[in-house]
Amino acid sequence: ISKFMRIHPKSVIHDAKVGGYYANSILATLDAKSAGSDEAILLDFEGNVAEGPGENLFMVKDGQISTPKGGAILEGLTRDTIMQFADVKESTITPEELKEADEVFFVGTAAEVTGLSHIDETQIGDGKLGPETARIKEAYLDIVHGRNETFKHMLTYV
Repeated sequence: ISKFMRIHPKSVIHDAKVGGYYANSILATLDAKSAGSDEAILLDFEGNVAEGPGENLFMVKDGQISTPKGGAILEGLTRDTIMQFADVKESTITPEELKEADEVFFVGTAAEVTGLSHIDETQIGDGKLGPETARIKEAYLDIVHGRNETFKHMLTYV
């Protein structure tokens, strides 16, 4: 969990993808790398879980999939796709709740669906890709590769 917080939603247009905002993500990524992690998790201005530097975040606890509420995050297209086929609850997630999750995963254009094994020194679940994350990853890949007829309208073929 980075010492750099997600940009405050009242200081910028928080739900826009603006080049200058990337400096915040870069600082968080550098912070994570210097701590020996592969990626950062940013908290919002209230100290709750927001997102990764270039990914949205989901957690699974007791079978319930949750993701941070809009308002202090960039609500990405991959996040929106996941929310169209999975039963997801938007909620406030504390860092403590995140570390107690059964599964945690990032989603994004580059990340697609990537499970997290540890947050700081805390192992998530058994440290391997969890069954709900695996199910969502498979369903997402079916959509983006055109193997799911229900979601073909979301694709643009080039």
